[in-house]
Amino acid sequence: MIEKFELETCNGRAAGARLLAIRQFWRRSMAQLMVRNLPDALVRALKQRAAKNNRSAEQEHREILQATLRVPRRRALADVLGAMPNVGKDEDFARHQIDPGAGLPHIPELE
Repeated sequence: MIEKFELETCNGRAAGARLLAIRQFWRRSMAQLMVRNLPDALVRALKQRAAKNNRSAEQEHREILQATLRVPRRRALADVLGAMPNVGKDEDFARHQIDPGAGLPHIPELE
C-alpha cells in the first residue's frame, strides 16, 4: 500500500528515492528475532501466559524480553532517602565547630 501510494503521489526518481528511504528506515528501526529449537512445553507456557494477559505470543515474547533486559530506571532521591533505615537521633550527627586557635572543642557527650 505504501509503495503504491508513494509512486502515485510522486513522480520519477523522487518516488524511488522516497520508497528506498522508507524501507531503510523500517529495517533500521525494528529488528526481528527468530528463536529456534524451543521445547514444546516452553512454547505452550508462552502461549498460555500470552492468553492470560490478552496478548499474542509474539507480543508476550517482546514484553518478557523488555522486562528482563531493560536498564533499571533511576530511583528518585526522595525514594532512596525514604528507604534508608533510622540509625540514630539528629543530635548523634550534630556538627561541632572547631576554633583553630582554641584547641579541641569541649564535647560533653564524650566525657
